[in-house]
Amino acid sequence: MTPTVGDRLNGTSAIPRRIVHVAAQYPPAIGGMERVVQYLARSQHRVGEDVSVLTSDEGRSDFQPETEDFPVSRLKSFNILRTPLIPGLLRQLLRLDRTSVVHLHISGAYTPEIVWLYSMLTHRPYVAHSHGDLGPSGGIGSLLFRIWKPLVLGVVVRRARAVVALTEDDKSMIVSRFRADPSRVNVVSNGVDDIFSCSDPRSIHAKPRLLFVGRLAAQKNLALLLRALDGISDRFETTLVGTGELESDLKETARDLRLHNVVFYGVARASELVELYRNADVFVLPSVVEGMPLVLLEAMAMGLPVVATDVPGTRDLVTDNVTGLLVRPDNPQALRSALLSIVSEGGKYQRMSLAARDLVGRYSWDAVIAQLDRIYAEACR
Repeated sequence: MTPTVGDRLNGTSAIPRRIVHVAAQYPPAIGGMERVVQYLARSQHRVGEDVSVLTSDEGRSDFQPETEDFPVSRLKSFNILRTPLIPGLLRQLLRLDRTSVVHLHISGAYTPEIVWLYSMLTHRPYVAHSHGDLGPSGGIGSLLFRIWKPLVLGVVVRRARAVVALTEDDKSMIVSRFRADPSRVNVVSNGVDDIFSCSDPRSIHAKPRLLFVGRLAAQKNLALLLRALDGISDRFETTLVGTGELESDLKETARDLRLHNVVFYGVARASELVELYRNADVFVLPSVVEGMPLVLLEAMAMGLPVVATDVPGTRDLVTDNVTGLLVRPDNPQALRSALLSIVSEGGKYQRMSLAARDLVGRYSWDAVIAQLDRIYAEACR
């Protein structure tokens, strides 16, 4: 019989092991993947797992790192084409003992290849965690990315003892694009931290408040939102939370369009996010591609109806006219109409708010780590 999280809590597990999360970046570095790794590691530590994290030292200039109750090794790194290269990662992996389960989080190049090399040298297994379909960010990196993805990442995925996908769409992409064994690909959704909870009924402010949270990067397609606000920006208060490589370009676009009431908030910690969600009326996510957005789960847990683009990952959470409104990712007029519509009908808004909160109530980190526990046990056989 396979031991479970409950077995360890009761002190009956017969499998000593250490879970080692390997991620290119970790908070205070900004991003959904980074926060997912943090929530997973904290949740696993809380139930008695021996857990640690290997990551780069990127992001330390944004905030001082929070103190964790488990080891977080922030290895010296340098950045090329927005990719953290960590020279000491392989050495750290080779020091692991045979009880270690390496949990690789895929967010770009270098880290996956190093974990694959570690596995080839030691004949030890690893679990590969997809955080959604990766897309290029532009420039010469786009060409290199298109070459790397099928030729290199495919090998890393196929070599993994088990693969974690966020949704059924994500699983189908992994199986078809990387020729992965479907029996090794497990669908495990993200969870929601308990701090993101609001039971109070929602009411729309006199000037409705729109909120976006995420990286200011090409994937998030924020230019679509700015174009949608052209001509109606004075009817809303819009807050864009996050930083990224397109921040200057987006600010220039907002100035060129002469948008009103658009605030570039910058970085926000979890405690700030709770208040930002609480004070908003509508969460907006205009991405061109997503995995299972953590910020979307958090916003819905706080009772925010959503206006978003109809893309995989997002549509797994947002049902059109039920928990929010979905539009095409290339149509600013449709997004403009959705924004005006969702705040114009109080009864419909309230129904969407309740439906969003009820849906996300099914997502928890406890359920996630229970699923991962079974995956680890199978991978270690």
